[in-house]
Amino acid sequence: PSAFRPPPKVHSTVIELVPRGEALVAESDVEELFKLARSAFLGRRKQLHNSLSNGLGMTTDEVKEFTAAAGIDSERRPATLGIEEWLSLLREWRVIQGLRHSREGGNPEGTGSSAIVARPLCPSDISPVNGGNLDRQGRSAGVRRDLNEDGLL
Repeated sequence: PSAFRPPPKVHSTVIELVPRGEALVAESDVEELFKLARSAFLGRRKQLHNSLSNGLGMTTDEVKEFTAAAGIDSERRPATLGIEEWLSLLREWRVIQGLRHSREGGNPEGTGSSAIVARPLCPSDISPVNGGNLDRQGRSAGVRRDLNEDGLL
């Protein structure tokens, strides 16, 4: 701040980002993982059982069942989950999807009309401040619009 007159009332820091040697999420999982995350972040300050039931078109009881199977308390908020927990949720959600499709006569592999559709992320969808989770501040309207355009709402 001493290089400017008057000195700004902010402090800044330079950081170096070093890429990981190996991705935390397999490329084949990215679309489904972000569809799940977008659904969880649709409602600001909502708990998982509420936001996921709205975003995924499931009952609250179904969400509570699959979050419990993933070892996650459904009363937690999406921003508190780590990447391993998101991946655990994804695995359990795939199980639920497979069961739903088999009951409805759909394709459990997720092809055809039961395929999951997600748009690619752009840099503005990710907030470095909260560890790379989807930003809950002002993104919900855009995400809701994208999911509606894709026929997921």
